[in-house]
Amino acid sequence: FGAIGDGLTNDTVAFQNALIASNFIYIPNGSYLIFETLEMTSGKVIAGSGQGSVIKCMGNGFDALEINGKGCGIHNLRIEGGDIAILLRGRSTECTQNSVRDVQIIGANTGIMLDGYNDTEKPCYWNSFDNILIEQPLVNGVHLTKSGSGDTPNANRFHKVRVYSKGAETSGNGFYVEHGALNNSFFDCEANMNGESAQSCFRVGANSNKTFIINFLAEGFNSVPNVQLDAGSQETVLMNLSAQSDGPAIYDLSGGNYDAINAGFPEKNRMQKTVVTDLKATLMRYDTEFVYETGTHALDLSHSVHLVNASAGAVTLVLPAANAAEAAEITIKKVDGTGNIVTITESGGNGPDGKELQLGGPNDYATLISNGAGWYIKSSNRMSGNTRYAEASGLYEIDMAVDVYLISSYGGAVTARLPPADAVEAIGRTITIKKTDPSSNAVTVTEQGGAGADQSAQTLSSRYQAVSVISNGAEWYVLNRNS
Repeated sequence: FGAIGDGLTNDTVAFQNALIASNFIYIPNGSYLIFETLEMTSGKVIAGSGQGSVIKCMGNGFDALEINGKGCGIHNLRIEGGDIAILLRGRSTECTQNSVRDVQIIGANTGIMLDGYNDTEKPCYWNSFDNILIEQPLVNGVHLTKSGSGDTPNANRFHKVRVYSKGAETSGNGFYVEHGALNNSFFDCEANMNGESAQSCFRVGANSNKTFIINFLAEGFNSVPNVQLDAGSQETVLMNLSAQSDGPAIYDLSGGNYDAINAGFPEKNRMQKTVVTDLKATLMRYDTEFVYETGTHALDLSHSVHLVNASAGAVTLVLPAANAAEAAEITIKKVDGTGNIVTITESGGNGPDGKELQLGGPNDYATLISNGAGWYIKSSNRMSGNTRYAEASGLYEIDMAVDVYLISSYGGAVTARLPPADAVEAIGRTITIKKTDPSSNAVTVTEQGGAGADQSAQTLSSRYQAVSVISNGAEWYVLNRNS
């Protein structure tokens, strides 16, 4: 078709005629100078013999290659210059299932751009890019965007795509997913950016959703971010990020709307809402805060465990409002041996279990949990024992559900029967039984199938008499009894 390939002769018309005549265009070694964009419609393939097959733009005022169709291929060649070296957009038809591989791009303003353009019926989907080097881009290495009212570029795949500023003053980003959704994926890609001018190695824009970045190598200097997540970006996934730039590993402006596995610094892993059905953890770590100053301290949710030393005076800890801490769990422990009180309250609320909680003795503790409506005591050595009051006569079964049974025998004599000492609910438990009424009707404590505490029935014949008993799994024993 008359192409010369000497880097001096205008070969534009030769390319245009070849693209009209055939679906497959082969470019032998040579430097082919073009003066305007070469458009590739559906089914067109341009292939070279390697990096010696060069398409050279006469300046950066126009795009080098534009794919406007489906099933196109650009393979095994080199592109120099151009505003955009390779542009994919659906102008006359959908832009899907196109392939770009084994391509080197040098000195373009933007190396590769995918544009959702202005018609949702002509989307930019399902395109593949493999083994591509983009050197010295002046704006962006790879850019996914939407210049009109079309759909965002979706479900495109990038594998082994490398962007390298190589001294050029790149003003944008190595990779920039400005618009994109539904699993635009970047595997084994790399960006080495000039930190004096570039914005980031990889930027996920405000109109991006479900961008996957796997095994990404980011390099740079002068604090250029390795990965930047803009406010509005959603559900980005980062795995195995090698963050070699001086800037933050993940510069997060999204409010935490991302998942990271072996990616961030100093926290390598970050997961959003997660359900684990079976977890084996060899080591659990809890953020711990030490409180030693007297007075009132407002607690936030940045630490799980608070160790409080009240040696210098009383301390009051204020929990955040329960509705701002749903499902949060906090442990507070008094670690000093003084009599100074540690009081636990709630900001704008009633406190754990609806009231203030005080830790007065050495090593007193409480673990508290919020259900979004209130704070509740999950465990504590300061929890009050459970008590039951019963007006009874005849046989009353001790069910071991509470610690103290207050029994009135006004209606007649009562036999309070303990379960067998070897019953599961009895082993190791201590309970107290007390007669509360002034009548002459006795409360007699016996044992089902056994002799009773200390091998006998214990009779409480007058008001306020009480007995405390414990089971060792074989017998009931009296711990304490008043006359």
